Amino acid sequence: MLLASLACLVPARAIADAATYGRDFEEQRIGDEPYLARCGTRPTRILLFLHSWSADHRQAAAFPEFRALEDACVVAPNFNGPNRTPRACASEDAISRIEQVLKESVRRTGIAVVDLLGFSGGAYVALVFLGSRPGLVSSAGVWLPIYDLAQWFREATNGGEFQQDMIGCFGRGPAGPSDRAYAARSPSVALDGIRPPLRIWLNAGSRDTTTYPSHAQAARDHIARACPACALTYVEWDMAHEFRIRAALEQMGYPAP
Repeated sequence: MLLASLACLVPARAIADAATYGRDFEEQRIGDEPYLARCGTRPTRILLFLHSWSADHRQAAAFPEFRALEDACVVAPNFNGPNRTPRACASEDAISRIEQVLKESVRRTGIAVVDLLGFSGGAYVALVFLGSRPGLVSSAGVWLPIYDLAQWFREATNGGEFQQDMIGCFGRGPAGPSDRAYAARSPSVALDGIRPPLRIWLNAGSRDTTTYPSHAQAARDHIARACPACALTYVEWDMAHEFRIRAALEQMGYPAP
């Protein structure tokens, strides 16, 4: 699992049983897509949370900060779980599953304001979602993203685990830096479709060696070119591969828990 700060550590066991870690999250399903949902007492926004690279939808229940939100419905789709199968890694099926869960949540709650939040692998999918499904969310908090999968394949330094995951998704490693299959599921291509109105907070770690800050910087420059009317804030934190969930929620205007 990913490294995290002590305030928001995501242990490997966090993706085990949602009933253990988040008793007020409910496991729901639309078709064959499972997701977690939890609404506060005064919800005015939907917070769409995308799990990290090796996790699944149950990761959302690891964060007590989500259970403290009274003005939001937190919704966490599975979108084919950990990124190691052909249907994961921001495939069209995975992106469609996120869209289905979001639209069902909007229908059931009547809430039209949607915030998107993801870190690491979830930030990667969030950027693909923003580019391939423009107009569905109002704002996005993106932390430690992957911008170019083929580049990340060459960079990943966790003993080959991430490379094996990507081979599980694509059946092979990238043929080169411009591999079409890898590019088709990367923000480096998808962000061409990003459109306003949209508020984005893009966050990187200056000492991150899991997803180097160059990925977030490239995403920043791409968004600025493709969507000059989008409101974009880039923050580079003095940290390694950490997800600071309280800072993420504060950026997006949620009250401090």
